[in-house]
Amino acid sequence: MTATIIQYKTENQIYADFTNAANTALSEFGIQGWTVRQLKQAFKYVCLKPSVFVSVLSNNQLGRQYRVRSKSQTGVSRQNRAKKEVRIRFSAARRPLSGDTTATYNSLDVLEFIRAYLQSEAGIEFLSGLGYAQYRADEIRQQDFINDSDDFEFLPYFDCIYLYTDNWAEEVGTISKFTGNIYKV
Repeated sequence: MTATIIQYKTENQIYADFTNAANTALSEFGIQGWTVRQLKQAFKYVCLKPSVFVSVLSNNQLGRQYRVRSKSQTGVSRQNRAKKEVRIRFSAARRPLSGDTTATYNSLDVLEFIRAYLQSEAGIEFLSGLGYAQYRADEIRQQDFINDSDDFEFLPYFDCIYLYTDNWAEEVGTISKFTGNIYKV
């Protein structure tokens, strides 16, 4: 069997898609100075600028795989399609500064903007253009931790689940010879 990949999302492509979605959300709301990055990258927290983190929590096949057959000039082609479900976590961190005012956006505010964009008509169209369908978004939760400097900090987050389809094709073998009346061979 020789398979031809028609549509397949690698882990790097999923990260790129949702990093791009978060950057688009921030620019739509006019928020500047925030970096969007994968959470699986190595970084030192002490040097951290205000950041939004994107992480892939799971990437599972959802439901069943199905096939679509089509006739071509050389024979029959079979497309295998698998519905996939990816769970994405958006989290954000920003150190409090002495110059902060009531108009300063913190991590929770930025996540609210990203979540609002992803659930808006523009966000749904953006992700649909990348091949995703929104399935479910959770509420924003607060998570606290102690950082490298023994300071108590918050890392709010929310999870989203999206659906997409992987698609590959293969040629189905053809019958080269047919022998009739093989009942009493």
